[in-house]
Amino acid sequence: MGSESIKLFLQGFETAFREKDPNVDAKEWEARRTEQVRRMFEALGAGDLAAFFALIHPEIEMEIHAPGMFPWQLQARGLDSFRDMLLTNFGSLAEENPTVVSVVAQGDLVVVLGRARGVLKQGLTPYDTQFCYELTFDGDLIRKIRELVVPTCDG
Repeated sequence: MGSESIKLFLQGFETAFREKDPNVDAKEWEARRTEQVRRMFEALGAGDLAAFFALIHPEIEMEIHAPGMFPWQLQARGLDSFRDMLLTNFGSLAEENPTVVSVVAQGDLVVVLGRARGVLKQGLTPYDTQFCYELTFDGDLIRKIRELVVPTCDG
C-alpha cells in the first residue's frame, strides 16, 4: 500500500468505529482493541515490520478465503509462516487502495469491512473487491485473523 492510500484507509478507522453508535464512548475496551488494529495496519502500511509484529501473538493463525485470481498463500500458523504469507501476498500486488467501510468490535473481536481496488503484478490485472477481516485477541496481541475477499458487484 502506498503511503497516501494507507493514510486515507487509517483516517476512516475512527469514523467507521464511532458511526451510528450512540453508546460508543462507553466502549473503552472495544475502542482500545480497534486502536490496536488501526496501529497494526498503520505499521504494515509504513513497512515497519517490527511495530507490526509487536502487535501479533507468537502463535498467530491466519486464514484467507479469496478468489483464485489472487496468487496468495491462504493459511499460516506461527510467526515465520505468517511473515512468509505477508511477504508473498503483498508482494503479488502492484498497487492497492483500500478503504474502510465499517469497524465493529465486541470484547476481543474486531471486524473490519472495506473495499480494495488495485492491480496484481501478474499480468497487471486490475481488481475491485470487498473484504472482511475478523481479528481475535489473546491478551493484548492479535492471535487469529480471518480474511474474506470477494469481487465487488456494482450492478
